[in-house]
Amino acid sequence: MPKEISQKEVDKKLGEELSKVKEMMLDLPTSLQDDMVARVIDDVKLDEAARKEYMERRVKVLDAIEGKKTPKSDPFVNCANVKTRVTAMVSELLHAKLFPAVYNDELTYWIPQEKSDVQTAENVGKFMRWALRSMKFATFVDDFVRSLVNEGSNVTKVRWEAEWKWVQRKIPKTDTVIKRIKNVLLNMMGRRVSKKVNEVDYDIIYDYKKFEKCTCELVPLEDVGFPFWGIPGGDEDKLRHIWHRTRPYLSDLKLKEESGYFINVSKIDEQVEKPLIAGTEKAKMDAEGSRQVDLKKENTPLEQVEWYGKWNIPNMGFIEVIIWIESKTKTFLGAMPLVNVSRICKRPFVIGQLVRRPNRMLGSTPVDIACEIEEEINTIHNQRLDAGTMSIIPIGLYRAASGFTPEDIQIRPGLWIPVDDIDDAKYLTMPNNTLVSFQEEKMLLELVEKVTSAGAYQAGQESMQNRTKATKGGTLALIQQGEQRFQVLAKGTQQPLSKVLTHILQNWQQNAPAGMEERILGDTGDPIFPEGLSPEDIAGNYDNYTTLEATGGSKQMEMQIAAMIYEAFMQNPLTQSNPAYIWQVSADALRAAGKVEVERYIGPKPKLPLDIAKGVNEENMLLLQNRQVKVSPMDNVMEHVLGHMYFRESPQGMSMTPEALQKLDAHIQETKMQLLQAMQQQASVVPETVEMTGAEGGQGGTVGPAQGTPGVGSVENAGAQTQPGGPAGAGPGTNMPGQGGIQGVPSGIGPGQGL
Repeated sequence: MPKEISQKEVDKKLGEELSKVKEMMLDLPTSLQDDMVARVIDDVKLDEAARKEYMERRVKVLDAIEGKKTPKSDPFVNCANVKTRVTAMVSELLHAKLFPAVYNDELTYWIPQEKSDVQTAENVGKFMRWALRSMKFATFVDDFVRSLVNEGSNVTKVRWEAEWKWVQRKIPKTDTVIKRIKNVLLNMMGRRVSKKVNEVDYDIIYDYKKFEKCTCELVPLEDVGFPFWGIPGGDEDKLRHIWHRTRPYLSDLKLKEESGYFINVSKIDEQVEKPLIAGTEKAKMDAEGSRQVDLKKENTPLEQVEWYGKWNIPNMGFIEVIIWIESKTKTFLGAMPLVNVSRICKRPFVIGQLVRRPNRMLGSTPVDIACEIEEEINTIHNQRLDAGTMSIIPIGLYRAASGFTPEDIQIRPGLWIPVDDIDDAKYLTMPNNTLVSFQEEKMLLELVEKVTSAGAYQAGQESMQNRTKATKGGTLALIQQGEQRFQVLAKGTQQPLSKVLTHILQNWQQNAPAGMEERILGDTGDPIFPEGLSPEDIAGNYDNYTTLEATGGSKQMEMQIAAMIYEAFMQNPLTQSNPAYIWQVSADALRAAGKVEVERYIGPKPKLPLDIAKGVNEENMLLLQNRQVKVSPMDNVMEHVLGHMYFRESPQGMSMTPEALQKLDAHIQETKMQLLQAMQQQASVVPETVEMTGAEGGQGGTVGPAQGTPGVGSVENAGAQTQPGGPAGAGPGTNMPGQGGIQGVPSGIGPGQGL
């Protein structure tokens, strides 16, 4: 029998979530809430008024791309009303060129900004490749490039999304497992006997789970607002404010209130009027037994505004906050410090510009130019069609008393019309300027190609407008020159896209749930991180770098380059001097071939000397960044203990965050335990070797065991300089001072190489 869905389980988990959320929200006085509502509504009105003309231009361009027509009766009824769709052609060509050029998930790299981040760069690259594929980031890039080409500017919002869902799990009963084992054993013995496993052999339980992921969405320009001017070198975080408007229903706000995010939703419930159908329409609906469900207030779209900016909060000062209001009813919903959702206090928006305007937040696009030229082309094209119509159906004159009725004449080839006198009806000869208008239209199309970098050559065709007698090499040179303009557009597209990728990584670094490594699978379905994945494994500051390739990021070309590097560097003495360098060259060649789990082919990466032991100062800097640091058996333990304790009392150490300070104290304690264990190990070995003389170990040291365990120097030679030992001491050594041992420890624990 399946386990029933437990409301108690839901209440327990949601209660824990509610307590966490309430700690994040601000408790503000009513007067401050009213000030916030007034400020947000005022900012929305001012921003919408400032961009009115800009948005009208955007509507005009989008209508031209879609070929939208308006009724036309000038110069005569049923005149030509054709759209040449030149703007749509430019848009499609730019989109087709930019999309594969600016993003290729195989050619996206993460560059560490600090030395301490180099070690996790490999994990970050693997993880982000999985994360971007799982969220179908390529589909988002497709929409991103298209919106940037068509509108010149776009706004992307990167956020962490959490959702609670019921899931069903089937757990095999004990006897079911036994049946399956019997099936396997009997089949191995040659007896093809199959024991049927029924549905009742499972325990079905329901689990209320939280599903979390990072998502990015393109925000419509009419639903986001910010000041259009920006300080030189400024970005989204330096704007005075930025707001995002959504249209939830009343039930959505009530759910947010139950989750602890919003308040005052009951006030909205009271203020939203319930529209009613009255008069004859209501009578008709009553007669047929129907009702208009979408007019109930629960289904009335509201206007929720999410505002980001700095505010003077009592006892906190000027801090970056998020404010939510409902603008229709002017209701305050809630406020939260931005640092509660972003540890680096970063707004979740990225404003993209295809062609940048200095110190302005909105850009332009070549499609705007194409739209203006298309209007002229449409006019000329329709005039030529109208002239053709007038040529085959010309205007005529006839004598009123001739009895001639033009309405009875149906024009067709070879038609003869009887008249009393040849002068009773005359057709007027209409001039046709087809040749002139065609040349004018051709000139405008050439202009479109020049200013937009979207023409026949970019479409893979011979240009009919810009024909040339150039050779093959000359044609390629022309194309390369044309790509220079295209590279500028590609860089304008790539820069905001790289910022979006960095936002995604930062969201995962902060919010990655436990046990996530089980979901990260490679090409063969095996886990990429079989040993687990902790937040420290993908921590650090990284810049995103995406190669820009006009041909769409040729994978074949990358493989050829990787093969050339492999062949050249495998013979390089510097590469051959260390197995880690050989491994890196081999791994790069495999990744160029599309292999993610290179360890399946060449094993784990050998340790570099810098990877084995870190210096005291390097560990202190990692701890200052709130990074986890583990002790190494190759550490100079006494030096590390003193170095960390001195750093703990220094001004830099006293300024650490409480979390980082806690990790520093834990590391100091772990290092002290390492020192104590070494001293205890020394004490247990000294009685067995105290009778040995220095001569037995070569020159001044005891002979280390042949098995490779550490040798111990005699008491008389404690603290002396280590000397070469006899042949019996073949054990591994450790890099410790004072006869190979811990500095200041009299017994002088040392390596087994004849100490």
